[in-house]
Amino acid sequence: MKRGWKKVLGWTLMISILSLNLAGMIAASASEEVAYPEIASGSSHSLAVKKDGTVWGWGNNDNYQLGNGTAERTHTPLQVPGLANVASVAAGLNFSAAVKKDGTIWIWGNNTYGQLGDGTQVSRKLPVQVKDPSDPTGYLTGVKQVALGGTHAIAMKADGTVWTWGSNALGQLGYVVSSQLTPKQVIMPDHPDVRFKQVAATNTHRSFAVSTNGEIWAWGTNSSGELGNGLSEYSRVIPTRVLNPETNYTSTWTGVDSIAVGGYHALALKGGAVWAWGDNYLGQLGINSNTDKAKPVKVLANVSGTASLSSVKSVFAGGDTSIAIMQDGTLRGWGANNYIQLSDGTPTNRYAPVVMKQKNGQPLANIVKLTVTGTFVITVREDTTLWAWGASGSGELGNGSYTGTIDHVKVKVYLTNADLSGLQVSTSALEPTFSSATTDYAVTVHHTVGSISFTPKTADVRASINVSMNGGPAEETPNGTASDPIALAYGANEVSFIVKPEDPTAPSRVYRVTVTRMNNHVPVADIFGLTIDEGSRFVGRMRGSDPDQDPLKYELVRGPSKGTIVIDPITGAFTYQHDRSTTGGDSFVYRVYDGTSYSENGVVAIFFRDVPEEDPIGEEM
Repeated sequence: MKRGWKKVLGWTLMISILSLNLAGMIAASASEEVAYPEIASGSSHSLAVKKDGTVWGWGNNDNYQLGNGTAERTHTPLQVPGLANVASVAAGLNFSAAVKKDGTIWIWGNNTYGQLGDGTQVSRKLPVQVKDPSDPTGYLTGVKQVALGGTHAIAMKADGTVWTWGSNALGQLGYVVSSQLTPKQVIMPDHPDVRFKQVAATNTHRSFAVSTNGEIWAWGTNSSGELGNGLSEYSRVIPTRVLNPETNYTSTWTGVDSIAVGGYHALALKGGAVWAWGDNYLGQLGINSNTDKAKPVKVLANVSGTASLSSVKSVFAGGDTSIAIMQDGTLRGWGANNYIQLSDGTPTNRYAPVVMKQKNGQPLANIVKLTVTGTFVITVREDTTLWAWGASGSGELGNGSYTGTIDHVKVKVYLTNADLSGLQVSTSALEPTFSSATTDYAVTVHHTVGSISFTPKTADVRASINVSMNGGPAEETPNGTASDPIALAYGANEVSFIVKPEDPTAPSRVYRVTVTRMNNHVPVADIFGLTIDEGSRFVGRMRGSDPDQDPLKYELVRGPSKGTIVIDPITGAFTYQHDRSTTGGDSFVYRVYDGTSYSENGVVAIFFRDVPEEDPIGEEM
């Protein structure tokens, strides 16, 4: 079976492999502090772990492999909700996993064959934890690394043991069972105590593990000699060891630093040199021919075939493509090149390594990590930026486009944070006190306050803020500076702050402030009377009031006719002097002013009583 059915999946990435110095490619590891973004790619989707431990995904999502609760593809990275403190990620054919720093595995996507390890065959739109009934916690713990294939998964614990689950249609789990819905330990034949430092898997039913002494164990399909044991057989359920090319294949191989696996071939890194075996239809073994090899052979330095590739830091494989990061940060690539994934300016397949170049012809440099599939490549540069090229029909390049490109484009990891971190008001105070989690507030202002300003500040400086009044058109306002004055009507005014995150596909968040401008009530001037002795002098106070508690001013509208009066316009106090001109009564008219409105006229009626002239007194009625 030279190509046939196996090429249906062979051009896609079998597993994402991440580099870790000379220890090689780690699909997902919890043991190292993340210095650069960790990346992984499935057949048509990609994942990244940011330094803050959050996980982001983009590309195809038809099996929920992006873990964001939908089945919609995206050409820009979206955050996987609910995941924090993640060390690394792994991507399979149509499912994904994350290893947290606490050694647990969280997994999502297609689960037809139980590959999510949660004890069910229910696909998951959001991350769930991998279970282990044999663990006291009920979950798989102590995990250092996980790798995903097409329908199975393989994990390595910190104690060096290896565990698998999912489909076992072709022996990829390493023990006899049709399928396994939760992890089960793989025991190496005649070597039950062997411990491991790396695991890998392909989406074509194959698994690998590198022991602590550098032996490579392999099991699963072997139609093109992918297990490296010198045989071409349909499949092998019992793990076998890769033969040693340095002793003419007469012993098992030790001292291997790391491995990388593609669709139907494998690479091994040892001491800066690269060895390859398996299918070689498109030159992915790098030996300047297309002859399959069932045993490891050394990769050439170039097409001349006079030397072997050396000074390699890490190796990567995906589909029928192979790439090496050199010690100087440049790249060498060989194998399938139909999407110009080898970045050499042509779509020509390469049967020996070529220097991968920039558009200007200069070698790609400063590369610290990468992931390669059968159709696209994503690299991490020393400045921690992600750059991609190749096919992007599902948005797998993450640059905001569904169109592939041979140009190197920057992956845009947008932020979805739409929180305000602060909101100040120019007058009065917010009720309750501001908190990012609280979105509804109230402010009460005096009726004399005709406008108000706010100073909103976003938690993410790249988010934008738009302000809307009473549901009207929204206008952008500067972040962290006072807004233009907002005119207030009497009564309730609803001011909305719409925070739009940097990610254009992520939801906005609305903070609402109900500003109540007190109504301007008309002040009142009372009508009242008082009785005084004829000819007396009386000191009293006019009676004005205002529901708004505004300060009042008193004005005399009409003075008395039978005496004189002096008023204090601020306090409303008055002094009335009767002139004894006549008996009967007197009155004066006044009004009050609250700064906006005059009251109706108030009246003070004055009545006189006869008293001896030597003892005049007066009193209010």
